[in-house]
Amino acid sequence: MDAAPPSISPVGSTGGLGHPGHFAGQGNPYDVVSIGDRLVAVGYTFPGFRAVTWSSADRETWRLAELPGGTENAFALAIASGGTSGPTAGHALIAGRIGNDAAAWVTDDGTAWTRVDGGEAFREAPGTRITTVIARPDGFVAGGWAGIVNQPGKARFWTSPDGHRWTRVPDDAAFDDGRVAAIAVRPSGLVAVGTTGPVGHPTGAAAWRSTDGTTWTRVIDPDLTAGAMTAVTAGGPGYVAVGADLTSTAAVVWLSSDGQRWERAPVQDTLSYHGLGIAMADVTAGPDDGLVAVGHFLFGQQYGQGTAWTSPDGRSWTRMPDQAAFGQGEPQAVIADGSGYVAVGTVGAPDNYIPTVWLSPSR
Repeated sequence: MDAAPPSISPVGSTGGLGHPGHFAGQGNPYDVVSIGDRLVAVGYTFPGFRAVTWSSADRETWRLAELPGGTENAFALAIASGGTSGPTAGHALIAGRIGNDAAAWVTDDGTAWTRVDGGEAFREAPGTRITTVIARPDGFVAGGWAGIVNQPGKARFWTSPDGHRWTRVPDDAAFDDGRVAAIAVRPSGLVAVGTTGPVGHPTGAAAWRSTDGTTWTRVIDPDLTAGAMTAVTAGGPGYVAVGADLTSTAAVVWLSSDGQRWERAPVQDTLSYHGLGIAMADVTAGPDDGLVAVGHFLFGQQYGQGTAWTSPDGRSWTRMPDQAAFGQGEPQAVIADGSGYVAVGTVGAPDNYIPTVWLSPSR
């Protein structure tokens, strides 16, 4: 990062650090993906909230770069590498928001990014954003939401054949009171998951299905009321989604063979932690067909401790032993990379958000 003077004085009028006592040179990675021979994570830096990438060719050394646009209040929230064939081959896409509008950037090599002019597809009052994106053989599909944070949102989906030209899926009753957090794809179609209710105060989970990324059907299932879904991956019996219950005192896992019928994984000790707040933030399928999830639990209301889980089938989960390497950590995303796993997130909340990468060999 940098050694610029603090943008907010670290000492308040009472002589204390104050809250928030954020120093310059902070940031938050939200997502990570493999592009060719390098890893690329995306997020923002502070002060100014500028959309950035962190890239690495060896998993150990990372290079920071600001995305084109040079504007403040810009957030890179998701990244997807293109397919092995079709119009997305050789391309990668970053998506998020700038101000109140959705935003996207494309690249051919994972290093030189170009901001996309999404036109009216990226603008919707009072605001909209893209929170997740995936690549299919015939193009990119993105999801997110429109609205304001303290009221129920409207789920939103976008499609693009090449990352440059975008179409927003027309509004539909199936999108009412929904926010898309993640999309997973299998040969049979796509599944999107997310939440209902205001940001920070979810009232349940939400799920949608589609065969083409353009027409979406809302899933109605009683097990979706068990909590809020934050991520989904193709794995286990078909799809595995993760998140937390509505009291945030237990991590929750949902399983589905087709995205239509969901079943909550059995309640187990490894999904709670002495009554503290706990949540799974992301999940990925590994090279051995097993599953790895990352998340954190909270001491009090704000002080996080990172953790990870493994599962052979999505039903039974083993939580890693507590480790100092995850101290004050809040992992946001995890991917399988070669023979191991890479997770990204931050260390130091609530007053400092230091971009952090965790590495692990495969099981």
